[in-house]
Amino acid sequence: MKITQTVFCLIFLLTSKSIISQFDSWQGLNSGTNADLYGVSAPTENVVYICGSGGLIKKSTNGGGSWITLNSGVSVALFNIYFFDATTGIVAGNNGTLLRTSNGGQSWTSVAPSGVPSSFHFRFIAFANSNTGYLGGGVSGSLGKIYKTTNGGISWTSLSLSSPDVVGGLRFLSPEMGFASNYDGNVYKTINGGANWTQMPTSTNSILAEVDFTDDNNGLVIGENGTMIKTANDGSQWSTVDCGVTDFLFSVKFYHGDNAFVTGGSTQENTATILHTDDGGITWNSYYPSENRLTRMAFASSSTGYVVGIGGALMKYYNPALSVEINNVSTAIIYPNPTKNELNLQLSPDYINYNVQVLDISGRTVLSNQFNN
Repeated sequence: MKITQTVFCLIFLLTSKSIISQFDSWQGLNSGTNADLYGVSAPTENVVYICGSGGLIKKSTNGGGSWITLNSGVSVALFNIYFFDATTGIVAGNNGTLLRTSNGGQSWTSVAPSGVPSSFHFRFIAFANSNTGYLGGGVSGSLGKIYKTTNGGISWTSLSLSSPDVVGGLRFLSPEMGFASNYDGNVYKTINGGANWTQMPTSTNSILAEVDFTDDNNGLVIGENGTMIKTANDGSQWSTVDCGVTDFLFSVKFYHGDNAFVTGGSTQENTATILHTDDGGITWNSYYPSENRLTRMAFASSSTGYVVGIGGALMKYYNPALSVEINNVSTAIIYPNPTKNELNLQLSPDYINYNVQVLDISGRTVLSNQFNN
């Protein structure tokens, strides 16, 4: 027999707390630096790399609990970092700087494309798989370019895209299909690995900082002054989304189905903003942590992510799936288990009283109650 009251109460309590718990799951960490941080990569839940001003690269092997500084060999600002796994990765930054490591950051080798001028600044790295990747950047106000690698970042070739401003965001859903955004309000799409690009209609001229898609059709692009545009038909059409803020939105990440976070903040007051949606970007809730302005975000899994920011700001998202423990019941069907938002219980009719505890993976009690049949 299905205990209607039990199921209803559990679904209501968990669902009503879902938005709050997403924000509660962000906690500040000590990055060990006051430098401005611009990039983060989390190839595993415990191994994390961050980069920033002055050639800074730092590494954690315990989920951000402590950090060691790596020697990048450069002093320019590094704006994006991407690791395939715990040991092999690429970092990109100002003055045509592009470095690669295959030993966990112990040493770095320049892999910058030939002919890149010192005025050219790399801004974003996106890989479709372990071999095929794309690199965006440009010269502010005059040039935007994308480069491609097919050997894991060892060498790069220039693609045909002609952009009037810096390419700051890239997202590839496959080696062939991808999207790019630039600082002039443009979004571009390719379906043949960057050989050709089509400019998509966006109706904005704001700086666009990053683009992300949850599937082939549904995506978001974010940027300055709270700019947010959304597509539901593979980029063919874009509509403006009112996300409720006017801050500079710097990073967007879909991390679990239609759930996504956006991070950024006020450039004037240097305050942080985090936005969350659970419906693919139609509606948003906002949160203002006591941190400096936030920049890039990276997720190792749907339950673990990191975001960095100005002045050494660093936060970690940790929201493990819920598990269930039922006392004094001989037979119970629980579904889905583990779960994140909703739980159903089908309990045995052999007992009158049911003591139900809902726990997270760390053992913390989320809900404890007694229900009567």
